[in-house]
Amino acid sequence: MPCCQNCGHQWSWGTTFKKIWTFKRTLTCPNCQVVQYVSKDARFKISLISTIIPLVLVPLIAFGFAVKSIVLVEFLLLGMFSLYMPNLYELTNEEEHLW
Repeated sequence: MPCCQNCGHQWSWGTTFKKIWTFKRTLTCPNCQVVQYVSKDARFKISLISTIIPLVLVPLIAFGFAVKSIVLVEFLLLGMFSLYMPNLYELTNEEEHLW
């Protein structure tokens, strides 16, 4: 779970899960109310894992799986990724650029 770089407070899984669905560039620490940013490394990991979901479609379609099976697999992957995503978050005090 991410830790606030200002006060050292470790966020709970539930707090992190709620904060990541706001789609804001900044996250506010629930303990000290200081603005935090998602680190460059965490954004890179999340973007890599999020590409897996569409890439799974290609072999499933190529091997002729039923549409219901493909949709089920995609929803399961999306759910698993959504539940695991808070574990990938790391916070920084300053915004880091990807490049």
